[in-house]
Amino acid sequence: MPSASPEPRCPPGDIFITPTLSGFLLGRAIPQIGLGPWWTLIKVVAEFDDAVEQARALALADGVRAWVQTHVNEYDAVSEKAPMTR
Repeated sequence: MPSASPEPRCPPGDIFITPTLSGFLLGRAIPQIGLGPWWTLIKVVAEFDDAVEQARALALADGVRAWVQTHVNEYDAVSEKAPMTR
């Protein structure tokens, strides 16, 4: 699970996907108040493609962006149209 905020590229409200041992964590960035963590858990999804589709849908519904964690504190934007792969 992420231990640091996805800030500064993922402002509060943005959705992110983080690979975990049990699948892919969907989370939402929250304001940096206190020592953190600065995110909330939405759910864990088993398949990457499902995580991407759910992250896109959540981001679109909330008017925010979706990101995929690539390294510690590094995120790439989820394309709105192109399919994502691992």
